[in-house]
Amino acid sequence: MDQLNTIETFIVNIEDSTTLLKLYFDRLRRSPGKAATYCEAICQHSEEINEAVYVLRKSLYTMDGELVPWATFHLAASVEGLSDLAELLQYSALRLATQQVSNPTEVLEASTHATSCFEGVVKSLNNLEVPFDLTQIHRITHHLRELLSQGSISASVAQGPSTLAPAPSPEPQEPLFAVDDDPFDELALGEDFFEDVIGGLDDAFDTALKEENSFIGFSTGTFDHELSEVQAADMLASVPTSPPTGEFAIQTPDDLKDLFANIAAAYVQPVKEFMAELRRGKVSKEWLEICRPAVQSIARASESMEYYELSRLLRNFDELLASAQNEPDNRAIKINWQAKLLKSYADLEELLPQTFGIPETTDSPEGIIINSLLKQVKGVGQGTIKKLFAIGMTSLDLYYLASPSDVAAAAGLKLWLAERILERFQEYQTTTRQLEQVTDQNEHRLLALHELIDDLKRQQFLFKQATIEDWYSNSNSEGKKQSRKERQRKMWQVNVLLAELGELDLIQEIKNLVFEKRIERLQEFLEEHPIQVR
Repeated sequence: MDQLNTIETFIVNIEDSTTLLKLYFDRLRRSPGKAATYCEAICQHSEEINEAVYVLRKSLYTMDGELVPWATFHLAASVEGLSDLAELLQYSALRLATQQVSNPTEVLEASTHATSCFEGVVKSLNNLEVPFDLTQIHRITHHLRELLSQGSISASVAQGPSTLAPAPSPEPQEPLFAVDDDPFDELALGEDFFEDVIGGLDDAFDTALKEENSFIGFSTGTFDHELSEVQAADMLASVPTSPPTGEFAIQTPDDLKDLFANIAAAYVQPVKEFMAELRRGKVSKEWLEICRPAVQSIARASESMEYYELSRLLRNFDELLASAQNEPDNRAIKINWQAKLLKSYADLEELLPQTFGIPETTDSPEGIIINSLLKQVKGVGQGTIKKLFAIGMTSLDLYYLASPSDVAAAAGLKLWLAERILERFQEYQTTTRQLEQVTDQNEHRLLALHELIDDLKRQQFLFKQATIEDWYSNSNSEGKKQSRKERQRKMWQVNVLLAELGELDLIQEIKNLVFEKRIERLQEFLEEHPIQVR
């Protein structure tokens, strides 16, 4: 019984850690420009695995160094192999994080193989009569040690994609328009998570600029008939002297500029993210290939609308991007070009702050709520979310006011999915209106958070149960996948409440934790904010 309890506890404790370790190895391979963030997470989860193996290994031996009665030789040999893999994975993670490898691509590939081998050994513990082939462990650990012994501080993982992968596409694999996501989202959202970013900024402008004899419907960012960029400019330039009255009537040149600003704001997001990164320090030149088409498209639209001052500033900014891009033999943007780009972009911010202004943080309570609500809708993945953000659906009010047909047409979604999305936001709006009648709204939210965390505990228990059942059957069942999804659905609901409470730092703090530690931290938060019993 001791043996089963010990091994089952070990299996449960490392399940999330090994899953996240593999996920972050894959993320680092796809998006090396975010190496600092990913390597930190890799170090964290490799350390958790190493600690769990240490506890398991220690349980096999007495104080005198002899095997305990229930520990077989095969079990001890397998655990020793796990210990070798775990220690080497942690060392590899530290070397990647501190950029002390000259061959990061090979080290990353070998570390991924080592993690898969680790999982294979873990599965073999359910049948010790057929021991795992330890020669495979020796071969993998030997190869990884050889690669790490060649390391030097000459390579910088964070400098650019070419240090980790050969000639990747300039299109980023991570979502451009969403807040930084919970890593477990990828496991819960399914295949749609990896959809490409909505293509063609010019097409997006065409979709956004539609009309039907008036500007009714602009509140959703869409109109009824598609126009080309030039046609839209002609339409806007020929606004009658006595324009139609009403909420969306355009009456002055400033109204025209406001219209353009609202249209452009959704499509300038990649540029804003690039500039936010540039303000923090070194940035890969890969960003330039992403941003230039957006800048050029907005410049063409501003010229069509005869907004020449904006067009001039955009052309100047694009020339600087081109010059920085053409710098030879340099993966990161040089300091002198950074200064010029920042100064040029400041002119754009001053002219149109509502379009080009960069907030202090990329995350906001509203942004987190929108992302979390969208992810709760069946059939919505990150690809769908990016499409919605690309047409300017970035505020709660737009979801409250939009019609399913407008959203479906503009974002290229099925009508039934658009209806389902807007129904979820209508439900949320109803809930928030009801909450407005409550005297102490935050206390009400804390009470709801108590109930949600209890639900999260239950889902975590079911996930652990499914993990053990799968371990015994040496399978990966639908039950385990479903319990993982249900667990994450509860987490999205928790995120909404935390965002409403203004606890953005706590959301970021728990984002990379495994669920067991998330629950512990959330319980600590509740203890720090007791509910007043009346």
